[in-house]
Amino acid sequence: MKQLLKSFWFLFLLFGCVLSGTMPLYSRDYSGVLSDELTLGKYLYQSRCVRCHGPYDEAALAEDYDEVVELAGAIGDGGCRISWRRNGGGEFNRQELHALAVYMLAFEEDGADPVTVQLPPLLPEKIKDINHQKTKATAKTVVQPEKIVIAPVYKKLMDQNPVAHGGWLYTNNCYRCHLSYKTARMGRGLTRDAVTRFINEGKTSTQMKPFSRMLGGNLKTGEIAAITTYIMSWEQRGEELALSPFLMKPPALDPADFKPVRLTRFKRISGDRGRGSQIYASRCGQCHGGSGEGYVGASLVETGWTMRPDLYMKSVIKSGIPSSLMIGWDQASGGPLSARDIDDLVAHLDQLSAQ
Repeated sequence: MKQLLKSFWFLFLLFGCVLSGTMPLYSRDYSGVLSDELTLGKYLYQSRCVRCHGPYDEAALAEDYDEVVELAGAIGDGGCRISWRRNGGGEFNRQELHALAVYMLAFEEDGADPVTVQLPPLLPEKIKDINHQKTKATAKTVVQPEKIVIAPVYKKLMDQNPVAHGGWLYTNNCYRCHLSYKTARMGRGLTRDAVTRFINEGKTSTQMKPFSRMLGGNLKTGEIAAITTYIMSWEQRGEELALSPFLMKPPALDPADFKPVRLTRFKRISGDRGRGSQIYASRCGQCHGGSGEGYVGASLVETGWTMRPDLYMKSVIKSGIPSSLMIGWDQASGGPLSARDIDDLVAHLDQLSAQ
């Protein structure tokens, strides 16, 4: 009986350690200057955050936060593309998340780096892949492009002017496909958030790759923000911006840039058409008509203008259409339909449009 109780308590303590993220296997010994929480926070930021976000004075990641606990929670899970919380698949325990948050908020309050001591060697650069159901992306290996040497006078200009910095980055990263911004004006009518998202994540089924370092690109968060600032400034003025010709000089053409990129292929969405018909009758028919012919809402059978009506309909059903009566029906958007419900509904609509 005693042996059984000992085994029970051992398992209880072991399970508790795993949940709290304090397993000895994962602990790091922070001594010397790193025993100071503020210094530890800078050490962790330099070790894990600089690669994607750049120096903190450029990233300003905590400017919208006031509380250490709230910021630590955001770093741990939900506020970053990578879940850093240990019991969520990341590598930071509570102490480390708290220290990182304390450092960021202290930087915001002081307006300058609050830590001036020399740091010990940083943690190894390799970040393990994090597979967690709430994590949308994991940091990928980045092949760093060859550094471009910039004259000090122009570097100073870009450091002081985010529009100039964004124009230079646009020319060196976007020109080869989009040419000068006035040629196509890809950001016309888009919000700042939408432009940032397209640069960060790329565009599915096109040759526009993700540019975020977190997704395998070569741009830091602050650099993407600068390009967005350049684009939004251009659109706000409605004309070409007065920037130095040196900054806007297109790069030399590289033959590798003209190699075709294989487009992502998506399987046809499949589902139970019978269930989809029932869902349509109860949820959609009152606006789109009994057979999808259109009524208050648009026709769902006239889809010849799109190559993949199934993908288009799934996207609209999930997210809705802003400034219209069409809400997002996906549970993640606050709607009542599960992923299976939406696939069944799309399968039914796809059959209607094919008739």
